[in-house]
Amino acid sequence: MVRCMRTLVFEQWQGGHYFNYLECLVPRLAELSGEVIVAITDRAASSERFARQLGHLRNLPNVRFDRQVTVPDRKNRLMFRMKLGKNVVDAIQRNKPDCVFLPSADEQVLALPLQALAGAGRRIRAIPVEAVIHYKSYTSCSNAAERMLSAVQSQLLRTKVFSRLNFVNFLQFEDAVARRLPWARMARAAGDPVPQGPRIERPHARRLLGLEEGGRYIGMIGDLDARKAVPQTLAAFRAARLSGTDRLLLAGKLTPNYAQLVHEEYFDLVRNGTLVVIDRFLTDEELAHAFAALDLHCSVYNDFTGLSSLMLKSVAAGVPVIVDDLGWARAVVRRFCIGRTADHRRPDEYATALREALEASAAYAETPAVARLLRFHSIENFTEGLVERVAAVAGRPPSLPVLSWSWVLESLAPELRHLR
Repeated sequence: MVRCMRTLVFEQWQGGHYFNYLECLVPRLAELSGEVIVAITDRAASSERFARQLGHLRNLPNVRFDRQVTVPDRKNRLMFRMKLGKNVVDAIQRNKPDCVFLPSADEQVLALPLQALAGAGRRIRAIPVEAVIHYKSYTSCSNAAERMLSAVQSQLLRTKVFSRLNFVNFLQFEDAVARRLPWARMARAAGDPVPQGPRIERPHARRLLGLEEGGRYIGMIGDLDARKAVPQTLAAFRAARLSGTDRLLLAGKLTPNYAQLVHEEYFDLVRNGTLVVIDRFLTDEELAHAFAALDLHCSVYNDFTGLSSLMLKSVAAGVPVIVDDLGWARAVVRRFCIGRTADHRRPDEYATALREALEASAAYAETPAVARLLRFHSIENFTEGLVERVAAVAGRPPSLPVLSWSWVLESLAPELRHLR
C-alpha cells in the first residue's frame, strides 16, 4: 500500500449532505492514504453540528483539518464564482495533495475551470480531482438558458480539471450516455448514502415518538422549509376527507410562516388529533423513528427535480411515498413502483392522490428491484464507488464490490428501465 499518499477533501459548505459525505469519505480515505487533509471553513469546524457528527474524525491519527477556507462575498456574482474556485486552488497549494475530492462540486463546475483558464491549470491538472455533482449540470436542457449553460459547462471540461464526474442523480448520468456526450466516459452514477440499519416495527416507532399507535399516518419529515409543499399538503389532507383515525404528521422544524399557517388555519385538526406537529429539529435517531412510524411518506417539494435523500430514507424504512410529478422522484416511483405521483399545484388531484396512495400503502411490499436500489444507495457502496481509483493506486482492493447503476437496472423489466 502507498502509505505516503496525501489526499485532500475540500468542502466549502456545512451541515446536511455536506457533512454526511465527509462522515462517509474521510474514515475510508484515512485507511487508504498516509494523510487526509479536510479543508473546511472555520465556521463549519466550530459548529455544534460538526462536533456532534464529525468530531470523532479528529481522533484519526492521519487526519488533519485545514480551516482556512473562506466564504466569499456574494454581491459580485462573477467574483463570487472566481473566489470559490480560488479557494480550491489555494487549498491545493497549501497542502500539496496527490489527489483531491470535491464532495460538493456544483459550485466548482464553472469556478475551477475558470481558475485553470486564469493560469492555475497546470497546478490543478497535475493531480486527479473526483467531483461529486448534486444538482442540474452539464445535461440540463429544459430551456434555452439551460442549454447554453450546459454547453458552456461541457466546453469547460476541456480544461481537464476534473478526472471523474460522480452524479448523485442517475438521470444526469443516463442523459450523458444516451446523448453520447464526449465526456460520458468520465461520468458515473454515484447515488446518495442512505443509512440502512435494522427496520423498526411501526407500533414501536410510534411509541418512541409518543404517537398514538392506532390508525394510519401520512407524514412530511425533515426540515419543513420553503422547499417543501407544506401548505398544499395541509390543504390536500383536509380535502381528502379521510377517516378520523387517519393522521398527518409534520415532524421537523417548521419555518415561521408555516407554523403560523398551522396555528391560524389548521388548529382545529391539531385539536382533534388528526394533525400531529413535532416542530423542532430531529436527531438522526428520531428521523429513523419518524419514517418507520408512517404508512405513507409525503415527499413533495416546490419545483425540485433532484434527488431526495429523505425519500430514500423512507424507502429504506419500508414505507411507500407520494411525490411530485417531475424529476428524479417521479422516475424512481415509476420505475420501482414505490408509491404514487401527484401534482401539488392541482388541489383536487393532490387530495385524490393522497387518499388513493394511503389506501394502496397496505399492499406495499419491497421487491427485488427495490432491494437493489437500496443496496446501490448504501453508505458502503457510495463510499467505495468514490474511492475506487484511490484504492487501486494504494494497492488495496475495495472492501466490497462496487455496484453500478446498470446492475440496479438489470433487476427491472425492460419496459420500466428508462421511464421518466
